[in-house]
Order: sequence, then C-alpha cells, then structure tokens
Amino acid sequence: MRLTLGLVTPVSMLRVVILICAVFSWALLAGPAQAQSSERYSRAKLHKDLFASYEYLTSGEVDIYVIDSSAQFAGLMGREDLLSEIYAFWLGSGCTDISEAPPLETLLEAADDTQIMILNEAHMMPLHRADPIGLIAALVERGFTHYAYESFSDSIMTREGEILTEDVYYSNDPIHGRLLTFLKDAGVKLVAYEGSGPDGREAAQAQALVERVFTEDEAARLIVVAGWAHAYEHIEGFAGQMMASRLKDLSGVDPVTIQQTGCSLSRGASTALVGGYETNRGMSDGGATDFLLAHPALTFTNHRPNWRRVVGDLDVQIPDALKLETEPVLI
Repeated sequence: MRLTLGLVTPVSMLRVVILICAVFSWALLAGPAQAQSSERYSRAKLHKDLFASYEYLTSGEVDIYVIDSSAQFAGLMGREDLLSEIYAFWLGSGCTDISEAPPLETLLEAADDTQIMILNEAHMMPLHRADPIGLIAALVERGFTHYAYESFSDSIMTREGEILTEDVYYSNDPIHGRLLTFLKDAGVKLVAYEGSGPDGREAAQAQALVERVFTEDEAARLIVVAGWAHAYEHIEGFAGQMMASRLKDLSGVDPVTIQQTGCSLSRGASTALVGGYETNRGMSDGGATDFLLAHPALTFTNHRPNWRRVVGDLDVQIPDALKLETEPVLI
C-alpha cells in the first residue's frame, strides 16, 4: 500500500517513511532488494534534513525570496501548507485572460504537430509533477517515447527494475514516484540531460537531449520537464538562450513549451490556460512559452493539500500511540 502522511492508496512500488506530528511524508522508489541499502542514502541525514526543514519553516523567519532546500524538502514531504508564503510570492501572481478552451484538448492538439513537449515546474510544488490534467499520460498514449527530467542521474537510463533515490532526487516525492512508475510500465525511455560545459548549463542540457534522444532515433517524441525558466524560449530583456531555445536550434524541432509557474487561479477554480499574468516580482513572462497553464491556489485540510484527495489519496487516522507531544516522530 502507499502511505503519504495520513493518506493511503493501493500501490506496491513505494516504501514510505512517515513523519507524524510534523506531518511530513517521504517515499522511496526502491523495491525489497534495496531494503538494506543504507549505503545508498543515510537515514541519519534524512532525519536531520527533515527536522532542519521543519524547524526553519516554522521559525517565523522564512526568507520568501529564497527557494532553498528546506522549501523543496517540505514540498517533497507533503507539507505544502508550510510553504504558503513562498507559494504566494513565487506562484501567486494574478492570472489574466483566462481561457474557456479545455486545456488538455488544446495542448494535445498542439502536440500533434511537434516531436517535443516541454513543461516547466516549481520544484517545491508536487502538484506540478502530479500530471493534474492527465497531459503526460495522454502524450504517452499518443506515441511519445521519451521522458527527460531535469534532475535525473545518468544511472536512470540503464536502471533495471525499480528506480532508486540515487537516480533522481525528486523520486523522493511520492507523487513523482507514481508518475515514474507509470512511465516505466508504459515502456517510455527515461532520459537524463543534466550537464555543464564551456557554453554553460543551458547549452549542455540541450546538447545532451539531442545526443541521447534524436541522434539515436530521429523519429523519437520527447517530453521534457524542466525547472522554472529552463523551459522558456526567450526571456524579455535577456539576450541569452535558455535550454528550450537551444534545443529548438540544435534539433531543428519547434517545441511546444508550457509554463506552470506564472500565476495561480482563485481557490476552487479549475486548471485553465491563461493569456498572461500580472507579476508581483517585477518580471514579465513576455510570451516566454507557447502556453501558460495555471492551477488554482492550494487549499488544505488537516495540513494536507486537498488536490491530493482529488487524485485518489485517502485520509488515514494516525494512532495516538505513535505520536509524541513535544517533537516529531518518524515511522
């Protein structure tokens, strides 16, 4: 079964550690064969990082201008409620020109004319990895053959069996774990594309994608997920090229680019395509991507975001005997 902090749904691929009281959740995409793999990930470090993240985010001294590992940790652990101020600053801009066009059908129509779909995400926002409108699943059904994710390690490309945490940092997010399990079961090839070089990270990423996907298979169809501005085709007032723009030049393929980090809709609204946003950060999207996909602002019940219930997670009562009054407990 799959536990995600007071939530449970039946899946056999995930082992879970739950942080009660602090109400974190942690999932590992490792099978029974890796049960003793303490050398792969230090449990002591896991506990330390969890507690440090919780302590910082509840200190009242959070720097909303900085998205650090503490914020990402809280998102991975399912405690998005601790990130409300950070979400409001980075993702809370007001959306404009909300479209009535169905987002999934619109994006799939655009996908029919390209070999490359690029989506961005905010790494501290698991919702962006939840495939909330079913786009990635639908792209696979329509013949997309490769999935490239920003933080994949090269080891993921040759991994047989279950994915390990050493293969991708964000597999520690159980939401992403579900997606990766689906992709592997569907026969989609997972592609690592991180890199650096004399021309910078953006160029190295684009070069890796061309070499590892289209050099081997000219007919491949590729889904790329990248953080924030890596998915931009251009940035207003910035002369440099981001990964998406460089990939377009190197591959000769005009990708469909989708931004999820521009703004948030009002609570209770449905995910929609929007024409733009009024930023509270002094920046403009400037048409940086082909589409802006906006999600509603998060709402919470018992510290848990309600969108997790929408995707099938169920509330589970934690026994009082497992709780402590003065400090968090890992189980």
